Amino acid sequence: MMEELQTQTVKLLVLTPNGRNETGYNQDRFIFNSKMNNSKQLQQFQFLGMLFGVAIRTKKPLALPLSPLIWKMIIEEPLNISDLEENDTYYAQNLTSIQNIHQTGVTEENFEEAIPFLNMTGTDWMDNTVPLIPNGHYVSVTYSNRLKFCELALKQRFHEMDEQILAVRRGLSALVPLPLLTFQTAENLERMICGLPNISIPVLKTIVRYREMDENSQVVQWLWDILNGFLDSEKVLFLRFVCGRSRLPSNLSDFSQHFQIIKVE
Repeated sequence: MMEELQTQTVKLLVLTPNGRNETGYNQDRFIFNSKMNNSKQLQQFQFLGMLFGVAIRTKKPLALPLSPLIWKMIIEEPLNISDLEENDTYYAQNLTSIQNIHQTGVTEENFEEAIPFLNMTGTDWMDNTVPLIPNGHYVSVTYSNRLKFCELALKQRFHEMDEQILAVRRGLSALVPLPLLTFQTAENLERMICGLPNISIPVLKTIVRYREMDENSQVVQWLWDILNGFLDSEKVLFLRFVCGRSRLPSNLSDFSQHFQIIKVE
């Protein structure tokens, strides 16, 4: 199911703008699709939140690479322009340039010459033009209102997914009391739901058991040498094969399914 979410079979998630533009951070991360907002689609987001709750309760992580922005939104952590930059570098840089344009010598008199045809519209996470105020297409951005323009552009982005975030929180709250999330950081919540992001071979060695051989056996050494050469995606396939997981839990004491290496004559 997590793979279907990422391959657009179910259109609840979209790649970050940085991912589409191949620039900046979080190029391989996903955000919620704000266009999926009818009652059926919001129920799907609510179910996704329930899956998050199941992952926390059962300590079986989900392989779902959501942007850190989403985890911050779920726990209602305050956001700032750096959160935008980590997901849409170009847009954040444009807003920062407009905000600080006075540092380049631009004044109220030559602002329109420096940035012509700019009106009170921004872009959403899918790069569609959206008005920031009523009839924003017909209201020009000026030197004096440019800071308000940047403020509205940030507000639009950070609240665009409110319906989807609310639905996920509603689903999550069916299994995990939401007040508990106030004591978590976004990073901790991601680890609780998605486990450790990388599959470490030294960590794998701590959850293996041997039968009729030991860790010093030549065949075992060959196995670890081969695994060390695997790509991350190949390590995921190996972990899925030996224990049905795509990620390691954040706390290895929660890993009840040790895999075994058995000597076969």
